[in-house]
Amino acid sequence: ITMVWKTPPEQKIAKGVLEKLRSLNELSHRGTHTQQRLTTKDVCKNLLEDALEADPQEGAESLFTWLQDEKMTRNNVTLPSRSEVEGFCTQWKAKYKLRKSLAPGCQYLITRLKDVLLAADNKYHMSTQYRDKYNKTIFSLKWQRQFGMTANALGFGKRGDGESSFAKPHNMLLERPGVGVCETPVEERVTVAAHFQEAWAICREIMRHIDPAFAYRERYVVTIGCITDRKVHYCKKHKDDKDITHQYALVVGEYTGRSYLKCYDAGDQVVGTFDNLNKVVKMDGRLDHEVVLSEDFEGTRFNIIFYKMYDPRIEHPEPYLYTPHFV
Repeated sequence: ITMVWKTPPEQKIAKGVLEKLRSLNELSHRGTHTQQRLTTKDVCKNLLEDALEADPQEGAESLFTWLQDEKMTRNNVTLPSRSEVEGFCTQWKAKYKLRKSLAPGCQYLITRLKDVLLAADNKYHMSTQYRDKYNKTIFSLKWQRQFGMTANALGFGKRGDGESSFAKPHNMLLERPGVGVCETPVEERVTVAAHFQEAWAICREIMRHIDPAFAYRERYVVTIGCITDRKVHYCKKHKDDKDITHQYALVVGEYTGRSYLKCYDAGDQVVGTFDNLNKVVKMDGRLDHEVVLSEDFEGTRFNIIFYKMYDPRIEHPEPYLYTPHFV
């Protein structure tokens, strides 16, 4: 097996194959043929998932090409049939295709976004966003920036021409009375610094790749928050009650340790815990969620949220998304 795969991730998979083969050989001496085949099927599923995590493009194909060569029969292990193996491969390849954020083009954009934000964080002094007493108990970040099609009190703010930035009334008159929408394109806003203009442009391309319908005419908001010290920075359990539909969450940065997005359902039960470093999670911010940092977290972490406060195609807040998942 180690002759088939050369790279470290593939060697790790090969080691797992050998360990599971030993287990299967022991089972074959103790159990029935049916039990052995069922166990072998489960092992194949697990191995394929490992292969996808190591190399989404080639890992699964390499593993199953090798399985189909029937070399494992030398270990006296009964393999699934060729049609069963092909079924596993099709199933998991379909699962991979749903994970658009893992595609090479999207990963290139995610890496570019990380580089832009790290450079901005190192070069510029950026203070934390103003927060009221309630928000200070929920959020504490090194800094946070928001741009896109935001909503605020109708008539709030003045542009250089003296007109309000939020002159357009929200289309949800019952659910959002007295709310205005800012339709000024981000690239035309003089208050958005050049490095954040670049970050917005990359985020825009990422969302076009992930969900073109969501990205249509840029009717969404991007919020970027920075965490560098787990002792003073946090994002506690909260709801984003101004959202009108689901949102997408991405993490980039350079840090050691782990960080997790923990999502809850309406009954306050955990429905998902995601390490979304360089990956995108589709979730619903109107349900409770929080960020959890491991004890050994050190470094710089950027949380990027894509969400909607307004979209003329959505006349009423959409139903909740109760099943958060990677995309």
